[in-house]
Amino acid sequence: MLPVKPRKAALEDRSESTRALQTFENNSNAFDQSVSALFWNELRADGTAGTAANALIEGLRTQNTGEVYAATVHERRGLGEQ
Repeated sequence: MLPVKPRKAALEDRSESTRALQTFENNSNAFDQSVSALFWNELRADGTAGTAANALIEGLRTQNTGEVYAATVHERRGLGEQ
């Protein structure tokens, strides 16, 4: 059988557990928002990848090889290539 704690100690433990869970929840939400913002900026149509994709499409549509080259170089650099 588990030892019984005095009521005050049990309430303090519960309060500490509640604070720890609230801190975890707040930290998790902050992390989620920062990661979401990063991907939002990278993947949306006017973000990094979307801008390069639009430039590539426009370059192909207008047969502008300079724009196509610039868009593909940008994308390769985004993937860690030089």
